[in-house]
Amino acid sequence: MKREFTLGSRDQVIRVRTKMWLEINGQRLIGEGRAQILRRIQEAGSINAAAIQMNISYRKAWSMVKDMEDVLKQPLVEKTRGGLKGGTTKLTAVAIELLEQYESIQLKFQE
Repeated sequence: MKREFTLGSRDQVIRVRTKMWLEINGQRLIGEGRAQILRRIQEAGSINAAAIQMNISYRKAWSMVKDMEDVLKQPLVEKTRGGLKGGTTKLTAVAIELLEQYESIQLKFQE
């Protein structure tokens, strides 16, 4: 598919832009922002660190994760409390698979 074209005088380029998300039974599961929070949690090992990197509140970040878990009806993060560094958060195997599938589909949309 052609991603850009011109009309008339050809001095203005028109580009095709899309937003993509995945749904289950009409409920939004994952889109760009939710994928980003999962990726940042995976990299940082912390919801709080991921929230700081995205410049959103911890509450907003946790809400994004919780909303996905509610739609999927499965946990997406495993939290470990305590320790010298204050605990960690890891993505579950389901979350990793979801993120990989989303990113794979997104790449195909960009081709």
